[in-house]
Amino acid sequence: MTRKRKPARSWVTVSGPSPVPVLDSRFRVALNSAFGPECEDTDPDVRPSRHADLQTSAAMRLARPLGLAPEDVARRIVAGLDVADIADVQVSGGFINLMVRDEWIFEQVRAAITQAMATGGAACADLAVPRCGETSFDHYRMALLTGYVPGAVRYAGRRMESVFVKGGLRPEPATAPVVIGADRALAQRVLKFGVMVELAGAAAEPHRLVEYLYGLARLSMAFYEGCPVQKYEVDEDTRRSLLALCGITLRVLAAGLKLLGSPQPDRM
Repeated sequence: MTRKRKPARSWVTVSGPSPVPVLDSRFRVALNSAFGPECEDTDPDVRPSRHADLQTSAAMRLARPLGLAPEDVARRIVAGLDVADIADVQVSGGFINLMVRDEWIFEQVRAAITQAMATGGAACADLAVPRCGETSFDHYRMALLTGYVPGAVRYAGRRMESVFVKGGLRPEPATAPVVIGADRALAQRVLKFGVMVELAGAAAEPHRLVEYLYGLARLSMAFYEGCPVQKYEVDEDTRRSLLALCGITLRVLAAGLKLLGSPQPDRM
């Protein structure tokens, strides 16, 4: 039975490191095993392909010097290739196709998010208290998504972004005038961002910015829960206004986290 190939995906959009460097080194080991050390320096040139996630044409380039058919070269390379933990492998003529395993992608995304959360948690914990106070590093508290914690600000940003994702939209074009209504508190909080950054910088008191972001996160979460932006009964002007408020809130949360050295992960 022929195994159905998964559609190729551009996994440069996936958080975390690329598998290409690891695959490159393992291909070199396989080349050495199949044809000796003189072929070990051959560049595998693993790259994205329309026919798979990744592909290498190294066998095509080695076929003539070795006096072998390209497919035979490819199969000998694959026989010594140890990439089962990263990708499924198929030989197609002289090409070697690789379908990156979902398990590997998930692990890389998880590791990248964990690193971002840990880095940001430590940075915010250090900056969240006045310089004259005592800093308490509570690892459990840093990982939470609610309360006076870094994860709450990141989570609020992802919720704001989900408003656009659900509607198949992007936040960048959401620049319509914001009509102040029941969301007055959130809009007023957003408008204070520039002033708060100046005050925190002038006084060398970054905890002011941390407090501001936590307050903004709380208001944005309340706004998200009651946001009617995707409801059909909302008129177009109101909808555009709400989307604009979501967009500017998202940008402020991201900018604030960046100033604190606390990167916003692509996924949570």
